[in-house]
Amino acid sequence: MFGTNDLAADGGGRLWLASNQGLAWIDTERLTRNDVVPPVMIRSLIAGKTLHAPSDSVIELPVGTDRVEIEFAALSLTDAGANRYRYVLRGADGNWVDAGHQRQALYTNLGPGNYEFRVIASNNDGVWNRQGAKIAFTIAPAFYQTGWFLALACLAIGAVVWAFYRWRLRTVAAQASSRLEARLSERERIARELHDTLLQGFQGLMLRFQSIVELLPKGDKARSALEDTLERADDVLLEGRDRVRSLREDREPVPLAPLLAPLAARIVPSALRWTIVEEGSVRPIRASVADELARIVGEALANAVRHAEASSVEIRIRYAADKLTLSIADDGIGLPDAIREAGRREGHYGLVGMRERAVRLGGTLEFRARQPHGTEVFTAVPSRLV
Repeated sequence: MFGTNDLAADGGGRLWLASNQGLAWIDTERLTRNDVVPPVMIRSLIAGKTLHAPSDSVIELPVGTDRVEIEFAALSLTDAGANRYRYVLRGADGNWVDAGHQRQALYTNLGPGNYEFRVIASNNDGVWNRQGAKIAFTIAPAFYQTGWFLALACLAIGAVVWAFYRWRLRTVAAQASSRLEARLSERERIARELHDTLLQGFQGLMLRFQSIVELLPKGDKARSALEDTLERADDVLLEGRDRVRSLREDREPVPLAPLLAPLAARIVPSALRWTIVEEGSVRPIRASVADELARIVGEALANAVRHAEASSVEIRIRYAADKLTLSIADDGIGLPDAIREAGRREGHYGLVGMRERAVRLGGTLEFRARQPHGTEVFTAVPSRLV
C-alpha cells in the first residue's frame, strides 16, 4: 500500500507519485529547461505621494523630492515567483544591487540632479534579460542648491574674508601708528623737560661762571682757561638745543634715500664700497617710520663693518603698492646658521633690537644667506603705515 504523498522510481528512470487523484509519473530523462528570456517592465515611479507612469522621456520631479519608490516586474508563464532581479540607479548607486525576488526599489535622501534607473531579471532557470528596462528622471534643485547661489555664497564669503583682512590690516596699522604717536608724545615730553630744567639750568650756570670770569684780571691763566671752557660749554649748549629742537619737530614726510646716505657715509669706512638703489615709485615716507628704518640700517651697516669682513654693501629700497621693503646686503663671510636661525647672538642685542623695531612698525625682518657668501637683512613694512 502507498500513501498519497509517496514517491518511487522504477527501473526505467521514471518517478511515480501516488496522489488522491491516482498515479502520476515524471520521465527524468525528458525534462525541459526554460530558455525563454523574461520580459522586464517598470510598472510605476512614486515620488512623495505622486504616482508617475513609465515614460520614454525624462520625468521631471518637483523641488524638494527626496524619496522615490520604483516598482518593476518580469513576466513568466512558468513560475513568475522564481524570477530574480538586479537594479542600479545611475547618479546614486555605485554598483548593481541584487534584489533577489523583490520587485521594488526605494531611495531616500536623494539630492537634485539627473538619474537613470535600470533593472534586469532572470527566469526560474537563471536565464537573464540583460537589456532589462530603464526609466530616467530629474529632481529640480531648490534655489539654494543651484550653481549661481553657490557662486554668490562663495563671493559673499570671499568678500567677508577680504573685508576682515582689510580691517585687520587697518587695525594693525592703527596700532602701530598709535605706538609711533605715543613715542612722539614721549619725545616731546622729554624735550620739554630738557628745555625747562637741564638747558635752562645749564644756561644759568654759564651766566654765573661768566660773571665770575669778569672778576678775574685779563691775562690771568685761570681766566683764559675758564673762557675756553665757557666757549666749549656754549657749543655743548647749542648742540643740546638742536637735539631738543629735533625731538620737538613735527616733521613732514621725508625721502628715505637722502636720509640713509649720510648715515652710511658716517658708519662705513672708505675702504668699504656702499650703494643705495631705489626701485618703484619713489615717494617720501613718515618721518617716524624713516627714523626706525634708519636705525635698522645703521645697526646692519655697523655689523657688516665689524663682523662681516665685507668689501661692499648694497642698500636696496623698493616701493610697492602694498609694502615698502628695505634690504641691506653684504658680500662678507655671512652669519653662522645658528645665529641666523635664532635671530640673535648670545649676549648681544643688536639683531634683537632690529627685529623689535620692525615689529613695532607692523612689519617683519629676516636674516638671509646670500650666494655664494654674504648676508642680507630684509625688512618689509605695510604701505598703509609708511
